[in-house]
Amino acid sequence: MYKIFGLKHTLVRIKPVKPSKNLFDLIKNTKSIHNYSTFEKSSKSVIIETEGRHAEDIWKDYKTLINVNNLNKLDVTEFNRILGVFVKNLTIPGSYGKMLSIFQDMQEMAKVKPDESTYNIMMSMYLKKKDIKRINLCFDDMQKQNILPNTITYNIMIKAISKLGKSDTAMSLYNEMVERKIRRNEKTFTMLFCACSARRNVPQAHQFYKFMLNEGLQPDIYTYNAYINVIARNAKDLKELEKAMDVIKQMNEKGVKPTLVTYNILIKALQAMGKRTEALHLFNQMELEGVKPNSSTLEGIGITGLQALLKLRNTYKVTPSHIDFNTCMDQALKESKYTDAMEILSYMQESGFKPNVSTYSILMNAHIRQNDMLRAMELFTAMKNDNVEPDDYIYASLIDGFVAQNDVEQAFILVGHMLESKIELNKMTINRLIDTASKSKDPRLVQRVFERIERLTVPNKDACERVLWRIAQSYDIPVVEKYLKIMNKHNHIINRETFTAIITGASKGDNLTQARYWYNLMIGQGISPDHMLLSMMIRAHADAKVIDKTLSLWNDFHYFGIAPDDDDIMYVLNLCAETGHWKDEIRILGQLKELGYDADSYKARITGKKQQSNDGIESKMDPDEEYYEEYGEYLKTRLANKSVIKVKERMQKWVRVVAKISSQKMDDNAKSRVEQWTPYRKHQLPITGTKD
Repeated sequence: MYKIFGLKHTLVRIKPVKPSKNLFDLIKNTKSIHNYSTFEKSSKSVIIETEGRHAEDIWKDYKTLINVNNLNKLDVTEFNRILGVFVKNLTIPGSYGKMLSIFQDMQEMAKVKPDESTYNIMMSMYLKKKDIKRINLCFDDMQKQNILPNTITYNIMIKAISKLGKSDTAMSLYNEMVERKIRRNEKTFTMLFCACSARRNVPQAHQFYKFMLNEGLQPDIYTYNAYINVIARNAKDLKELEKAMDVIKQMNEKGVKPTLVTYNILIKALQAMGKRTEALHLFNQMELEGVKPNSSTLEGIGITGLQALLKLRNTYKVTPSHIDFNTCMDQALKESKYTDAMEILSYMQESGFKPNVSTYSILMNAHIRQNDMLRAMELFTAMKNDNVEPDDYIYASLIDGFVAQNDVEQAFILVGHMLESKIELNKMTINRLIDTASKSKDPRLVQRVFERIERLTVPNKDACERVLWRIAQSYDIPVVEKYLKIMNKHNHIINRETFTAIITGASKGDNLTQARYWYNLMIGQGISPDHMLLSMMIRAHADAKVIDKTLSLWNDFHYFGIAPDDDDIMYVLNLCAETGHWKDEIRILGQLKELGYDADSYKARITGKKQQSNDGIESKMDPDEEYYEEYGEYLKTRLANKSVIKVKERMQKWVRVVAKISSQKMDDNAKSRVEQWTPYRKHQLPITGTKD
């Protein structure tokens, strides 16, 4: 093991690589949402030359201008060119802070008003930093300054919201572009498809495709691939995947040939369906068209690790890329083929590739999965010695590893190193820390982790709710209240999501009494439950055999106008049948009818199940014994004089009469809730969920 992963025995020292002088040309030629040509505008007299120069040299010239109070010589075009250099070199430490400083100086010291290109540069920088909030602030600020956003602005906005999976917002932005008569291009629709993909919204993707064609825009290969990806990743069977194949036919008709990316999307979809034969058939078609595979393609047909690497090199005469080497190594390690991983690493070095941040991440995570944090840290040290800067993912993985071992001190030493390296303690890292701590059998661990986070930064609302979920599993009401006060201190709104975290946590900890306390408190605060919460509470109480509370909670579907789904309905009706709550069954069918369901169809389904159950019981049990168990002494005496059939008929009639009377009543808890909600029930409550 040590021989395999001990980097000092296998990896060579990496020399720092200078940024390429042709970096700008490469960026211009790539398919990106950004149009960097706006950064190249030059005035007649250039104050600070940017072409072909390093960012650090440009920064020195810029600081010189400030020192001699000549910053006012720069106009908006020159500021844009300088900002453009830093946004292209954002990976260089300090570039982010320098951009913020220049943007501030531009407005406060030089009194230069930003234009649309300035905002586009800043928004693209925030996009790279995954700071969606600041992107929105820039967009709003443009409106306040009466600066009309252009195509690039909207493309950045759409890409930003696609990362959040908000396809509805994407549609709103598209409609804004149409209303403002802002030109759409291929990149606009590529980003719109990406938003649909994140949300798995296939119908909206079809709609955007029609819009694009109606506007006379010809999709390029990137747009086609984005559209095909939406369809393929959501296809449940071959029939649905056929729609993606239809798009490929349209591509061919337009003279746009499928690429390796296109085939990888389809092969991956077939692999997810378990259709290996079809995946092989598509792979053969790809070969016939002269498209050579990569490691991802081979993985789709079941060839991974060292076998995949040798196949690429020897059979297909493909020179593996850095990504291929890393992918094959990761596959081998996940399959516990450590010798193969070592051989892949040797091949990679022989091919002239140096270990990069992904290589180190793969090797470290292999050790972390083995709970070998000593070797993982040795790799971390070797990585820094080789001038490869760890990213936030590597820090998060190592921190997770130490938290999983209850070593909070070492975890937060790494957090300190991360902050020193100017890597933000972001939402993802904080949530991973709390989630890892939540898995521990020691409930105090999550408290210790949260306290340390609070010393460093303001924990976000999501982090607070994660802690509440874990605390509610093991602690009583006062401890939960303590963390609610912390939320208040940080100005986080306590809403349905907060109560849901507490209630689901208490239910998971088998503390249903506390779960009901918080549930009733939520309703007392004027917050109605949603479908998911009600469904969870009903099942938790049913599993605990607290049937009266289960049926009481069911009433809230009816009283709050929430539409239960088919699984909920059959679950509670079967529960009534199994526990002999015939009166409640009739009442529930009546409630369903009021909510707009076809109650008769559910009645028929449950009656059919009962009949099948009775037929099975009658074949095994004596009728006297069966009805004695069901209805007690009364039926036992009646059976002496009446036939089984007549007793059944009379009892069913009796049940219907009693149930009808009982259905007019409601339990006291439910009644009090209805009275609380009387002001809200004057208007029709929105129906959530889906009807059968």
